[in-house]
Amino acid sequence: MTAPLKKSWKATGLRRAQSRAQSRAQSGVRRGAQSRATWAPLLVTAYGASLIAAGAFRADPASGFPRGVPTGQVTWHGIAHLAAGGIGFTCLAAACFVLARRFARDGRTAWARISAATGTLTAAGFLTVAAGAGAVWANLAFTGAVILAWAYIGALALHAYRNA
Repeated sequence: MTAPLKKSWKATGLRRAQSRAQSRAQSGVRRGAQSRATWAPLLVTAYGASLIAAGAFRADPASGFPRGVPTGQVTWHGIAHLAAGGIGFTCLAAACFVLARRFARDGRTAWARISAATGTLTAAGFLTVAAGAGAVWANLAFTGAVILAWAYIGALALHAYRNA
């Protein structure tokens, strides 16, 4: 087994574990939102499900990543990985905007601004990596957006749990 394949199964396992955590975060969001909110928990759940789907399909190598694997043709599993990611990040950005509106309506301006900023940066990060053709700056922007989104979902679940 080559080194890139070993890294691939580790990355896939990490994505699957992270997607389970994201799906469970929706229960905290639902608990904190009480009975009046339905869209945000559903969108967060869809994001977690899309991560499971993206983990099931390996991304195509691009621009020398992973190291040692030549860039090849686009495959069906690469397209499925990108489609699952596109659906998931769209759902996550939408959840952020839904929550921004709800927080603004409730007078929680800090959470409203954080939610809107996270939604904007998440969408921008995904669009950047999708259009960046494997450029290092695009991958870094996407990685930063993903880290921000995960931190936001964790903080949101904690906030919802504490305020339930």
